[in-house]
Order: sequence, then structure tokens, then C-alpha cells
Amino acid sequence: MDRPNLSEKDVKRVWVEDDAICVELKDGRIGWELIRDYEPLRKATRKQLENCRVDCDGVCFDDLDEGLELSNFFFPEKLDD
Repeated sequence: MDRPNLSEKDVKRVWVEDDAICVELKDGRIGWELIRDYEPLRKATRKQLENCRVDCDGVCFDDLDEGLELSNFFFPEKLDD
């Protein structure tokens, strides 16, 4: 299966859960990336994680100099319909 081609115009909101960064698209799909899978995110404070924004095709964490591609949030086993 091909990765979806997503950009900031597709995103409705981004939020932080205890164990994941979550993205909701305007079409209602919700995807996530587990914090434990990324060392900079594991070491970050909640405040640093919450200081994120969607830019072009990713979620950027300015305090951490880290970014996650939007397409990874929705590839395929991470999709919650």
C-alpha cells in the first residue's frame, strides 16, 4: 500500500496524548505516532511536545528541532477509521 500524500491543508487538528502524538484530518481520519518510537520525543517534556505545529507535510516540534511526516501517521496499521 502506498503512503498517503498529505499536507497541512488536510489537517484539522494535532494533539498530544500520554503515549502518542495524534493527528485528525478534515475527512475525519485519525492517526498517531507513538512517542516511545522517537528518542527526542521520549526525552521531551509535555510542554515541549505540545509546542508543535503542522508545516507543509509534517508535524514540527520547534523546541526539539524534530519533525514527523504526516503520511507516517496514517500508514496503514496506524489508521483509526
